[in-house]
Amino acid sequence: MDYSFINDPDLRSLLEKKNKDKKSKYSKQKKIKRESYKEQKILEQKKLKTNRLNSSRTQIKKKFRKPSTKNLALATKQLASMIKTGLPLLEALEILYQTTEDQTLKFVFKDATRSLSKGSSFVSILQKYPDVFDEMYIALVSAGETAGLLEQVLEREALLLESLAKIKSQIKSALTYPIAIFILTFIVVVVMMVFVIPVFQDMYSSSGTELPVLTQSMINASDFLRDPIQIMKSLPLVLFLFFLGKKLIKNESFLLYKDSLLLKLPLISDLVTKSSLANFSRTLAALNSAGVPILEALVISKKTLGN
Repeated sequence: MDYSFINDPDLRSLLEKKNKDKKSKYSKQKKIKRESYKEQKILEQKKLKTNRLNSSRTQIKKKFRKPSTKNLALATKQLASMIKTGLPLLEALEILYQTTEDQTLKFVFKDATRSLSKGSSFVSILQKYPDVFDEMYIALVSAGETAGLLEQVLEREALLLESLAKIKSQIKSALTYPIAIFILTFIVVVVMMVFVIPVFQDMYSSSGTELPVLTQSMINASDFLRDPIQIMKSLPLVLFLFFLGKKLIKNESFLLYKDSLLLKLPLISDLVTKSSLANFSRTLAALNSAGVPILEALVISKKTLGN
């Protein structure tokens, strides 16, 4: 505001000073509001980013299940082959997203194409899905991406996953027959207890003689299975034992006792030891050859041990 019309110089200077102070105060307030607005926007963006990350993890847990080792090995092998031929990583992931039949991998690769186009690294995308890619997978990709050997690392990871899928398939095939025999035997025993034993019970009761302990035990078991009231009474005990077992499985001392017991059993100890050492050695060799530091490789390889 112009105060030149005021003749008194002291009054004019006083008014000009007040006006100047007022402008300075207003500019400071405006600057503070602008900075607070920027900080608020930054906080909102961070919160939105966190919510998107959490929602993506929640979405993959709710909608999809973990992909099979065979499907993950196939996708990794295809990705390594496309990168090896000179195809950019973004285009390779887009092709995988369009061609893969596994819904979980389709979701992950679709999100990966969006994140890569925005400047994210491949390993940071994989770290968003710990239920799909384990620590060994992420460590290998991180080492390969840093050293510029991503296609070689992915090929090695694909071979490891293929061997693991083959072992799992062999175990399932070997267990199919014993499990089928066990289920069939269980059904036969239940049918005998419910329908056959009562016939012999009537014959034994008419003879008037005392029954052997084993025979009497079978008759008692048959009476229990044919009595729905007894079965209903035993349900609380079964539920208690079930939840107690779930709690014990998570208890470290119980797991330590169980694993130490497995290493003392005659036939099982060799199987557990050789299987654990094979997994540990295979993982450590892959990580070491990819350039992962030995300390980090040991920490990751340790987690592959089930015992």
